[in-house]
Amino acid sequence: MSHIAIHTVATVKKSLNSLVGILEKVPEFLIENNISEEELLSSRLADDMLPFSKQIQIASDNGKGIVSRLSGTTNPTMIDDEKTIHELINRLKKTIEYMDSVSDEQYDGFENRKAIFPFMPGKFAKAMDYLVEYAIPNFYFHYVTAYAILRNKGMKLGKMDFIGGFALYDIE
Repeated sequence: MSHIAIHTVATVKKSLNSLVGILEKVPEFLIENNISEEELLSSRLADDMLPFSKQIQIASDNGKGIVSRLSGTTNPTMIDDEKTIHELINRLKKTIEYMDSVSDEQYDGFENRKAIFPFMPGKFAKAMDYLVEYAIPNFYFHYVTAYAILRNKGMKLGKMDFIGGFALYDIE
């Protein structure tokens, strides 16, 4: 069953790489549209939603959390102190580096692990339940929200920016 964890991590990593590619286009977009970095980083889709910068931080946290909870490795601590697009890009790259540092074998037996959360003391979820019911939906919620904030601000992005391409093979 470790293939489930391995493929999930690969998919999340691919999405984080796509997010890095999107964020690398942001500085030029800001200049062309006379939008300050501070304005973008504090942008929200609704008043009661978290700002853009927090959406990126939580997407990063979810990527790290998926890897650490499924592999049994230590989740690297990252302080949510990024104040620029460049700092958010670096955070995502550090997240991807951590994901790359975990071998496929470390996911063996993940379905028997307990997913523990610092914000829910005394509670745990079975790793598979955590993955399917929380981790994947929560990661994509924050990834989609960050994408939607950029589109709402007028950034020209398409579906392939979000998806990041996929493997195609010749029909023989």
